[in-house]
Amino acid sequence: MKIINLSNKSFYILSKFQIQVNLKKKVKIISWIVTIIITLLMIITFIKRNELSNIVTNQIQSSSLVLLIVTIIIEIIPTYLSPELFVIQSQLIGLPLITILIYLIIGSIVGSAIAFELGRKYGMPLTLKLYNYEKVQKLEKKTDKYGKWIMLIAAISPVPYLPIVFGAFGIKRISFIFYGLIPRIITLIVIGLIFN
Repeated sequence: MKIINLSNKSFYILSKFQIQVNLKKKVKIISWIVTIIITLLMIITFIKRNELSNIVTNQIQSSSLVLLIVTIIIEIIPTYLSPELFVIQSQLIGLPLITILIYLIIGSIVGSAIAFELGRKYGMPLTLKLYNYEKVQKLEKKTDKYGKWIMLIAAISPVPYLPIVFGAFGIKRISFIFYGLIPRIITLIVIGLIFN
């Protein structure tokens, strides 16, 4: 029987890898839980929209604060939801468009900016803790090929919008603002006007 003796350095590398795998799993689980909860709430809201319209309209201030916080969270944490869904849902219930858009736009700007700056500061190590290496590599190839236009497509389409990854790629802040944040805001406004 051969006994394998791992040095402290090897053990440290293995345990660090295990921590990264566990963190990635936890983030994925949290992301799915948040996605499922918000999706269920949206379905319930759609089904009970007539009853909820009166209740929510009376409590718009507290609802808007919750909406702001949820928007910030979904911009930072990788979920499969976007603020556009909240615009549509709020209009189905009959909430005031301007109020909802103000909170969604502020939440989207704050959440996107935080995620982008986290990506810039902590780079690929943080990004790879949150996202699958193959997905990041695929997005990096597309970004290399198409440049800032990939960010624009992600900002205005149902494709996941990942500001933390764009920050890790070293995209300039001004490019992020013009190709990420501004199109995202315009999209929220246009969808609000369409469903108003």
